Amino acid sequence: MDSILGLAFLFAFQPRFTGLPVHEWMGLSLAGVVLIHLLLGWNWVVNISKKLLGKLPGQTRLLYVVNLALLLAFVGVAVTGVLVSKVVFPHAGENRALLGVHRLFANGILLLMALHLALNWQWVVNLWNKYAVQPRTARRALKPQPSSAPVVVYLPRQGSGEAR
Repeated sequence: MDSILGLAFLFAFQPRFTGLPVHEWMGLSLAGVVLIHLLLGWNWVVNISKKLLGKLPGQTRLLYVVNLALLLAFVGVAVTGVLVSKVVFPHAGENRALLGVHRLFANGILLLMALHLALNWQWVVNLWNKYAVQPRTARRALKPQPSSAPVVVYLPRQGSGEAR
């Protein structure tokens, strides 16, 4: 889910590459993906929130703060995106200041996503090994190995059509 969200955000990040309609529709759909992502990780959010003031590893506490900042930045980019929309929610006039705030939130997301990835790097590597590397190794192990037993070939006798 993180990969899909990150790649989609990077794709939609520059409207000059996608065009404004694709940028706006992708941005709007990303809001739904962020909501699904939050719901899928809701147990983690609740468990860490309960332990936040207690004993908790520093990296987990930092990840919690980064994730919260990422959520707030996504909400900010979504709200300002709707307010400056020209295609999905057309408005009269252009608000350059609000567009600047929208870009600031988007740049913040980019930075926070990189930090989020760095903090979760070991988890990413473990998932890669579990779902990409190990299944290939298991498939190789299932392939029949060449036997060291001699191969016997039965050839028909010449002229009789019978096999020996």
